[in-house]
Amino acid sequence: MQNGQAKFLAFIDAAVDDANQGKAHALLQESFKAQQAGTFDYQAYLDMKDDLLALVKPDQKDQVEAAMNQFGDQLKKG
Repeated sequence: MQNGQAKFLAFIDAAVDDANQGKAHALLQESFKAQQAGTFDYQAYLDMKDDLLALVKPDQKDQVEAAMNQFGDQLKKG
């Protein structure tokens, strides 16, 4: 796992309930593996984003979505 990925994982840990951390970790680990394999594209990001945001605490959703959108913008630009 890269440093940026570890930081994002910690950020998400703080944004989801304990009950959802396992699901969030599984989603992110799958995404991190795809990124390292070079198979994580903008569509994969969009699919993962919706699933991950569904796990985020309501009061954290805007902050998490803003961070994810920054990453998505980078993917979109290629």
